Amino acid sequence: MTGDYQSAWRFGNMALKLLDRYGSVLTRARCFFMFGIGPSKYGQHLTESLYYFRKGFEYAVEAGDIAFASYMSNHLTLNSFYGNEHLSVVRRVYLEKAAFLKKSNTFIFEYLQSSMMTFKYLAGIEDEGPFIFDQEAFERSEISQGSLLKTLHASNLLQRAIYRHDATDLIPLAETVYETMPLHLNGTIHECLGWFYSALVFLSECGKGGRHEHDSEKRSELLRKADKSIEKLTTWASCCEANFEHKALILKAERARVLGHFETAVKMYSAAIASAHRHDYICYEALANELAAKFWMASNLAIYAHQHLTNAHYLYHRMGAYQKVRQMQSDYSEL
Repeated sequence: MTGDYQSAWRFGNMALKLLDRYGSVLTRARCFFMFGIGPSKYGQHLTESLYYFRKGFEYAVEAGDIAFASYMSNHLTLNSFYGNEHLSVVRRVYLEKAAFLKKSNTFIFEYLQSSMMTFKYLAGIEDEGPFIFDQEAFERSEISQGSLLKTLHASNLLQRAIYRHDATDLIPLAETVYETMPLHLNGTIHECLGWFYSALVFLSECGKGGRHEHDSEKRSELLRKADKSIEKLTTWASCCEANFEHKALILKAERARVLGHFETAVKMYSAAIASAHRHDYICYEALANELAAKFWMASNLAIYAHQHLTNAHYLYHRMGAYQKVRQMQSDYSEL
């Protein structure tokens, strides 16, 4: 809450060590959950948090705490996806945990269903059996009107729209996420993703060919918002390079593109791709390649664009994003 992320990581680790001496099963469950959703991502790769959610689930079940078992199930599934495990692995975790949540916690079940929209799109997975997500019915429901779920759902819609290349104006959705995510999901991975994806939209729409390319006032406003996101992600990257550096570099590359700083853009795209590759974030390595390809297309250098498109196509296929692969083949004649 105070922005001292390194201390949060250190104190969180200290708390987990104290559990070995003093923690009851119930206390262990709750501490593992709080560390997994909060401090963990500021000190280690997001996939490392899966251990805390698995163990926390076991402790919660042993203690008879169904509420915290539900929270663990939800975040175990989400971080499997956000930590870039292969989508076939994510699907297995999702089917197992969604079955548990459907019986144990309706609110968290709907939370998970909304959060998995991007996963289902990328993988080309149709809703299965009892886990059909009726988006329109959800958006009309009373449960979706609370500030937390409303904010979360807006962020999930934004992420899916970006990967689908939706032609609609995403600025209103991005601004909703930008304004409400820090209020309602502060300190969670959702907040981090909200800063990143909203900034991607802001930069896209104020650059060449964007809706606000020639509106100097709106363009300046969107750049200021993107700069705030870059500042946030750069700060987090100084604590945990693995989770945040590639995201900050992608935004810096897009910002340089918008401002016409050609050499900086080239350098930042290359650095973003290298960082995502180094830390095994295949989805973001693919996204950075796709954005770099668009940059080279706009610069009329097709040979470089083709290489980045080929890389993105390969990486999406490698992570199991088969619907995204099909979309790329449709959208880019170069493939």
